[in-house]
Amino acid sequence: MPIKKHKTHISFVLPSDWKWEFEKELHRLDQQRVKSKRGFRISRSILYVIALMEGIQRIREMNLEDVERWCQKNKI
Repeated sequence: MPIKKHKTHISFVLPSDWKWEFEKELHRLDQQRVKSKRGFRISRSILYVIALMEGIQRIREMNLEDVERWCQKNKI
């Protein structure tokens, strides 16, 4: 009998003021993408992952290239 592997869905709730912070940082990084005409797109979920692993202060210090390198390094 084959064994079925089920995917696990994990959800979490972040403080409400974080949503505004993420929107602001997402907009800032997206403006960098538009100006540089790069194809790499950033989503809010990528910023959530970075914030959970590195802290929200790290996102404030990152630019578009930093986020792209971080995603490649962490295979996201």
